[in-house]
Amino acid sequence: MALESTEPRIWNKADKNFIRDAAGLLSLAVPTNKIETTIKQIQRSYQLTLTFAQAVYQEQYLEQTLHPFSTELLE
Repeated sequence: MALESTEPRIWNKADKNFIRDAAGLLSLAVPTNKIETTIKQIQRSYQLTLTFAQAVYQEQYLEQTLHPFSTELLE
């Protein structure tokens, strides 16, 4: 975290603590985006696996089901 000002400033202890704590809170929020992306990928993989398993089990429209499955899997 960086702070800028047009005027020189002497930082007191309370100001320094506030900035440090604010930076700490921001650092907790940043990884959340990565976690959400990972969860979405896991959900997508689960959905693909479920669709594939159902197609193989039912043996209905196997080729039609596997083609989009393989295309999405390659992505």
